[in-house]
Amino acid sequence: MAKAARTLTRKRRGRKTRSAPIDTSKVIEPQDGSLLETYRAAVAAAIPAGIVVSETFWITLRERIGLFLKMRDRWLRTPAARKRWERIDKVVDELASEMRRERQNTSHEHANAYWPNRVLAGLQEAKAQSTAHLIYYRVAAEARNKGRDPNREYLFQTVIDLWVSLGQEVGYSTSGGSRSGPLVDFFKACLDPLLGDQPDETVRSIIRRRR
Repeated sequence: MAKAARTLTRKRRGRKTRSAPIDTSKVIEPQDGSLLETYRAAVAAAIPAGIVVSETFWITLRERIGLFLKMRDRWLRTPAARKRWERIDKVVDELASEMRRERQNTSHEHANAYWPNRVLAGLQEAKAQSTAHLIYYRVAAEARNKGRDPNREYLFQTVIDLWVSLGQEVGYSTSGGSRSGPLVDFFKACLDPLLGDQPDETVRSIIRRRR
């Protein structure tokens, strides 16, 4: 009975979370889909001083938020869609391998010697997209098994992945009887403008799942 009650509670929580409004007006530039400068500034301010933030960080954040918004369409979350992205990821890897081999075999004196480099540069975005989709499907499957909203769980894990990519540890402070810290601040800077105010205890619970 107790287990069934917990499961029902998780399902109700998931339905409530999925129905909560999403506000992109403070995050995404409507004309081109880029991150608003005010949003970037707020996220940058939550990153510890002295950390060098590459453009790749911002590209990844933009792509993952974009995927979160796109995946609200149910048909994109089907098993067939997952298999399609698995095929895309495999094809991209195979083509990149062939292009690296072709680059080695192409003389610099060739009239169009650097064409493999241009193909490889284009494949980087395709690889980023396939990687993001496959991460989504993995995280979403785990979330569904535990009664959590798969879309939001993907976004939560994305923020923690970005934090780790900055060389930071996953955790929060418990000094002074309160539980906060740089990751909590970073998390809220990334997601509060999009999802609304995330209670500190919710953020800490998400962090605990990754510790």
